[in-house]
Amino acid sequence: MSWWIVPVWKTLHYFAITALIGIVGVVDLRILGVGRGLALRPLQRLMPWAFAAFLVAAASGYALIRIGPGNSLGPPINAAFAAKILFLVLIGLNDVLYFATGLKREADGVGPGEHASVSARIVAGVSLVLWIGVVYWSRMLTFLAGAI
Repeated sequence: MSWWIVPVWKTLHYFAITALIGIVGVVDLRILGVGRGLALRPLQRLMPWAFAAFLVAAASGYALIRIGPGNSLGPPINAAFAAKILFLVLIGLNDVLYFATGLKREADGVGPGEHASVSARIVAGVSLVLWIGVVYWSRMLTFLAGAI
């Protein structure tokens, strides 16, 4: 394998995660009340870009696992990788809650100067904490190889 393959996949993975968390972070922060002068609906229009970034991050992450499975899957399994996957699953469940309960439709109606509901703010806060966890555990992958 060429020496440049892994750096290219990692760079693509990092850019995709940056775009994804940047967009989700802006929307979550607005739901939490930061930038109250902005309506939430126009920010929600960025979410298809976040979904595209998620697909690129997932594909590049899969490629990185296929290239070097020992770094994440072991044996023994990397504790940071297990934690990162757990956080991603929890993010997925949080997103299901956001859409299934109608909080997304409610948040779309939040105009400039208005507050989102307490429920929407809780889901947004949980989302931010979980995404910070994904970034943290992603950085710990190198340091915790073979810890389990």
